[in-house]
Amino acid sequence: MEIIKTKNESQLVIELVGRLDTTTAPNFEAVIKNELDGITDLILEFKNLWLFKRFSFLFWISWYIRCIP
Repeated sequence: MEIIKTKNESQLVIELVGRLDTTTAPNFEAVIKNELDGITDLILEFKNLWLFKRFSFLFWISWYIRCIP
């Protein structure tokens, strides 16, 4: 999986390309945790992402975003 980050002042766009699964998810989580300082707008671009279990991932990401202070 490739992670493409584009930062513009307080906006961060993270594009995921390839396959996201249990092996690559920790890399994605680390990028999110390390890049959020000063970010008020976060855009996750999934158009080039292949998900093994789409519903599970969408549930996880919606839960994770709600937990960010």
